[in-house]
Amino acid sequence: MQRLPSDPFTSPLWHFVAVLGINGETGQLRPAHHFTGILAGLIYTARAVVAEAALPSQDRAAMADLPERLAAIRKAWLCKSSYAPMGYVLNLLLYGKKIAFETGSRLAVVWNRDGTLLYFQGRPLAMETIRQLIASMTADAEDLLWDGLLFRPRKAEAEAEAGSSSGRRKGLGLLEREGRFLIPLATIRDDLTQTQRGQSFLHTNGLLGKEKEML
Repeated sequence: MQRLPSDPFTSPLWHFVAVLGINGETGQLRPAHHFTGILAGLIYTARAVVAEAALPSQDRAAMADLPERLAAIRKAWLCKSSYAPMGYVLNLLLYGKKIAFETGSRLAVVWNRDGTLLYFQGRPLAMETIRQLIASMTADAEDLLWDGLLFRPRKAEAEAEAGSSSGRRKGLGLLEREGRFLIPLATIRDDLTQTQRGQSFLHTNGLLGKEKEML
């Protein structure tokens, strides 16, 4: 651990904090409402490391003065008023929180230029990952409906085929042979010119007679 009474950049950790403040994609400084979250995570990790160093887990049960030891190490290395790297980081965190509070409303969702990444509050989310998540949730919902509610367990062969994205279409044919009928949503069209009472595109959805299969 270091004491930094004058120049904080004599600490490698402070150099690391400065680099974290730069957005690698844009080359610009991170805004306060993004950077404060990074600083908070860094401080949390530093507190855990320092606490483990001061109060080792294997020796903690035999220590009688745990609060006093922790208070001493906290005052020396983890407080804002200490001339330690974490003191400078805490000062920067409080300064960033003040700026973020006074900045006002901001965009929470931003797209990158090619549309493959979505940034939610500064955190990147790949669109391919979101698509896979939706496909997985849809498959889980189908299994819950057929296996749990309608008592139509899928066979092992169909499960293996339908488990991968490449074999999804092959698995659908096997599932149909097991009694899992499909509803092609893309073929359902609502006729907005239909004004007759009692008529709805839901009546021509291809489900007529399917209730017998479910029973």
